[in-house]
Amino acid sequence: FWDVIEHLEDPLVHLKKARELLKPDGLLIVETQNVESRFARVMGKNWQHYKMAEHLYHFGPTTVRTLLDRAGFDVIENTGKRGGKKVSFDFIRERVGKIHPVLSTLASPLKLIGRASLYVNLFDEMLVVAKKRA
Repeated sequence: FWDVIEHLEDPLVHLKKARELLKPDGLLIVETQNVESRFARVMGKNWQHYKMAEHLYHFGPTTVRTLLDRAGFDVIENTGKRGGKKVSFDFIRERVGKIHPVLSTLASPLKLIGRASLYVNLFDEMLVVAKKRA
């Protein structure tokens, strides 16, 4: 479930179905935004994951653990260390412009780099590994 559960109308239903499909020793990987992250708190309403028409849910470590528990999984690991992504400089320029118009001007030289990409990890996404409970 990579960038998926926050888009689902009923994530619990889909996680229960995934549990049914997994082998007895199966693992589930969930990657989603962490609404409780330091970066989310600092950015407030300008946090890039507040896409209300697109993200139906926002999770934190406790809520994602509760959801997985209700679906029949035990969380083995929850980390932000592997939650980064490769993003284009165009994407970075567009996103910083949403924070403040001055940043958009300051980031305008990134147009010259264009579609080149950079690995970015703001530790505001969680990679959760869960084990199917017997």
